[in-house]
Amino acid sequence: MIRLRWPPLLAVVLAVLIFAIYQGGALPWHLFGFIAILAAIASVVRFAPWHPVRVVRDVASGPYRAGDSVTAALNVSTTARWLWPHLVVEDQLPASLNQKSPRFVINQLSSHETRLTYEVPNLPRGVYALDAITLTAGDAFGLVDRSLVVHAPEDIVVWPTTVSLGVNAVFGQFGQGERRGRRTHHEESFQLRGVREYVTGDRLSRIHWKSSAHTGNFKVKQFETATAAEFTIVLDRASHFATADDWELALSTVGSVLECAAYADQSIGLGVVDRPDAHFLPASGAGAFREMMNFLSQLPYQSPVERAVWARWGDTQLIVVTSSEKMDEWRSQADLLIPVGAEGLQHLSDLPRRLSPLTAEGGGRR
Repeated sequence: MIRLRWPPLLAVVLAVLIFAIYQGGALPWHLFGFIAILAAIASVVRFAPWHPVRVVRDVASGPYRAGDSVTAALNVSTTARWLWPHLVVEDQLPASLNQKSPRFVINQLSSHETRLTYEVPNLPRGVYALDAITLTAGDAFGLVDRSLVVHAPEDIVVWPTTVSLGVNAVFGQFGQGERRGRRTHHEESFQLRGVREYVTGDRLSRIHWKSSAHTGNFKVKQFETATAAEFTIVLDRASHFATADDWELALSTVGSVLECAAYADQSIGLGVVDRPDAHFLPASGAGAFREMMNFLSQLPYQSPVERAVWARWGDTQLIVVTSSEKMDEWRSQADLLIPVGAEGLQHLSDLPRRLSPLTAEGGGRR
């Protein structure tokens, strides 16, 4: 369809008016009347205000994992009388999502909010920036249109997909012999060692009332200290993995271990050979877990460095995820070695079953 534009339309109206004046007769003036109506319609489309239009994007809260679907909605409304017969709303999705941008037509826009819902299926891992929403309006004949771009920045963060792991399968076999790493200490309430003098700040529940009554001074229960291991999961270079699918499987393996640690409130850190500048020290809790998973969502299948970078991971127990071709290079450093590839893990669903035998692969650091 050929759409009329404002400057050519003005030129046509002026030419037809001059022709009708000099030529005279009913036909030229009828032609001028028809062109004048089109010009009036074009004027409404050209000069009618856009500011009463409101559009807000509403995206369902995450977190999202690779393969999930995201549901989003565009809430459109106006605070004034809408002069156009229709409004086309298109949310411009990033090309990296490999999805066609959703497009809606509203025939009667009113002050009541119109909710336009769409779904993006099978999300790939990554961070996707949503921003531009294009609004297009025109006349009933489709001759003149007008567009406006509304910016509504919002990020969709897609974590690697994960599989549920048993806490004992991952962390229950550590802390023996050469694999003893750094420990943090805490008191266990079920191993009583003795009593000591009360110090300001001690909890009242720790007071040993029998000893306090016997001595006349407050005595506090003292418990045996126990140790809790700290771990660091290390991800090998992206270029060491044969295919992009192997890289995604490695990221999912790392994410599964991190999720298991978060569930068990186990202190764990994260290191990536490609990114020694982004080493996460061991920590526990939902905040640390989310931060590390957000970081994993951004790692590309390209090494940002030209040579291997060997970082000091600290005195923690190392869980190394590498390719099956690089197993021997990591064997002396890893406490738990998880190879990915032709001779190692090939499907994420096999990870729980393989963890126990893979623990024996780690030779322990000497």
